[in-house]
Amino acid sequence: MRVFQSLSPRTPWTLKTSTSLSLRLIPLALLTLDLGGCKHKADAPKSSPQEAGYVTVHPHPLKTSTSLPGRTGAFEQAPVRPQVGGVILQRTFEQGTDVKKGQLLYVINPAPFKAAYDQAKAQLLHAQAAAISIKAQLDRYRPLAAAHAVSSQEYDNTLSSAKQAEADIAQAKANVESAAVNLDWTQVRSPIDGRIGRMLVTPGTL
Repeated sequence: MRVFQSLSPRTPWTLKTSTSLSLRLIPLALLTLDLGGCKHKADAPKSSPQEAGYVTVHPHPLKTSTSLPGRTGAFEQAPVRPQVGGVILQRTFEQGTDVKKGQLLYVINPAPFKAAYDQAKAQLLHAQAAAISIKAQLDRYRPLAAAHAVSSQEYDNTLSSAKQAEADIAQAKANVESAAVNLDWTQVRSPIDGRIGRMLVTPGTL
């Protein structure tokens, strides 16, 4: 009985002490594990930081264009045709090249037109000479007609001849201008700026 009585009071204390000690050891073990884990993480090698690029945006006007296939056409066309007839003596352009307005393209034989021009000028000189003679006669008849020294019919005829001489001069001048235009047309020139096409006539063609 003594044995049991002596052991009976110690048993609960021993159990309590063992239980309390066990509870104290568990957090200590967890703390040890936690500290060990932290140390393991701290000892890991550090990675270098990644470089990041950047773009500075500034407002500015932007021109856009679109390339599309297509076919262009001339907005101005001028067929080149001679205004006078004759033999083509010279061609002064290359097919498919650019020409300027007034550029010489063809030369037509100017000989007959030069002769017509010279003839018109001669007729003008003849009309001017005839007009001088008639005008001088009219100047002599004017005072005589006033003094009744010549008949009125003679004076009227002289006055009519003077008017006719003036008309002949005007006609001769017009003929000279017409002959000059025809002579100038023997040089066929480009009427506009552009690119000349296919040649339809060659030197020697009438």
